[in-house]
Amino acid sequence: MLRGVVNGFWEFDPDRNMARLQSPFAKADKELAKELADRHLIRVGINRSIWIGRSLEVVALPNGWTYSLVEPVDDGKTINIGDVVDVRGHVGTNVESVVSIVRKCNATPLPDENKNWSIGCKHVDSFDANGYGGEKYYWTAF
Repeated sequence: MLRGVVNGFWEFDPDRNMARLQSPFAKADKELAKELADRHLIRVGINRSIWIGRSLEVVALPNGWTYSLVEPVDDGKTINIGDVVDVRGHVGTNVESVVSIVRKCNATPLPDENKNWSIGCKHVDSFDANGYGGEKYYWTAF
C-alpha cells in the first residue's frame, strides 16, 4: 500500500476513462477497465523529488465515491485536491485504487507526514484538453 496526496482529477467520462485505463501506460485489461470506467479517477503524488519523483496517474475511487471541484467535503466518500490517501495497486498494471482517506486537505498534517503533501485545499475551475483538472506538483508522464 502507498500513501500520497491528491493533486488532480480526471474529468468524469466513462468512455475516456475506459481509454485511459487501457492505455499503454495504465495497462488495465478489458475486465478491470470495464469495472473501473464508471468510477471517478484521480491523480496522486507520492514523492516530489526531481530525481526519484513519483506520481500515480490513474487512481480509481471506490464505487460510490466522488470528488469535489470546489469546497472541501468531509463525508468519508468525497475526495478533494490536497487530501492524503492510501492506495493499493492492481497487479500487472499501473492502475491503483483509493483504500482510505488518511487526512482531509483542511486538516492539520500528521507529525510524520511528508512535508510536500501539505498543499492545502485546491479548486478545479476547468479541465484541460486531456481531461485533467488540478495541479501538477509531482512529475507526470502526461
